[in-house]
Amino acid sequence: MRRNFFYNLYLFDKRLFFLVTIFSSLTIFCNIKGDEITPFFVWAMYSEKEDTANKYEIFKILVNDSVLVDYSSDYTDNNRFFLSRPLRYYNKIKQNGFVDPGSSFLETKLGATYSIIQPVAKKIFNGIENQEHFTGWYKKYLEQTMGMPIHAFKVNALSGHFTGDQQLQIDSSYLVVEWRQQ
Repeated sequence: MRRNFFYNLYLFDKRLFFLVTIFSSLTIFCNIKGDEITPFFVWAMYSEKEDTANKYEIFKILVNDSVLVDYSSDYTDNNRFFLSRPLRYYNKIKQNGFVDPGSSFLETKLGATYSIIQPVAKKIFNGIENQEHFTGWYKKYLEQTMGMPIHAFKVNALSGHFTGDQQLQIDSSYLVVEWRQQ
């Protein structure tokens, strides 16, 4: 009994012991009831089976009209992340009419209280006014990553699936972003 955490906590600080005990009890009670009350103990994220994807989207990045960027193997994990993830988010924003999907999600979650953050929403979320900022930032990141000056880049999204013999078959392609130095 003397090695028990709660016993030692009780000896150390009685108020802290009661606070931790009440918090733990409420958390267990609410989880049993089915309500997730804290962001630290969200168990539902682990409870659903993940479906296998049958459609994949990859980006074809063409630099200076001739250099194809192979971000799948030529770079570190961090570089791969920053070469592809911002493009994916930019593409989502573009497909959403240059409205940040995070804004729509937060507006749905907060409901009427969304009006509290509305005055700073343009500073928090990306929109059409940030489109040119993205292309400038992405150009600089490509230059740093590839170690060469860039006067043009073009990104296409390729959508495809794997065939029975594990070959990727491209079903469609569309332009995500194109930038050319003036």
